[in-house]
Amino acid sequence: LGARRQDEAGHYVHTALKINLFLNAFICGLFLVIPGLFIAVFSRDPEVLAAGKVYLRIFGLGFMFITSTIILTRVFQGAGDTLWPTIIAAVRFGFFVVASLLLGWHTKLGAAGVWASMALSSAVQLGLIGWLYSLGTWKRKHLASVDAGNNMELEVDWSE
Repeated sequence: LGARRQDEAGHYVHTALKINLFLNAFICGLFLVIPGLFIAVFSRDPEVLAAGKVYLRIFGLGFMFITSTIILTRVFQGAGDTLWPTIIAAVRFGFFVVASLLLGWHTKLGAAGVWASMALSSAVQLGLIGWLYSLGTWKRKHLASVDAGNNMELEVDWSE
């Protein structure tokens, strides 16, 4: 963005998202097929193995949402816009709390409901940050740095 090559920046974002999708699809596949192998590294207790298998199968998908959200959030940080990603993270947390109460405590799902709430709230966050990214406002931020001796100052032009 600083070099005013927004299209190139967008290309790199899409490339990062594609690589992320490929790698995480592979990892999630492993979590679905052989979750016990990953849990056994930490414990061989049958109760821990059983709970861990459920967790990895449920939250493996949520992991894909989280990593994609991280990539898109970094786009806004690089553009100097942290307000909306922070608001979206707060919305995600609120959604998680409500969903956890409903699915974890008011159904028979228990801990699995809380884990599902984590995955669902991550999907909500990705949907919101993805929508914000699609608006393209991050491409229109004007960043200018001024070197004043040893001090580096950052000016952000929000008028665009």
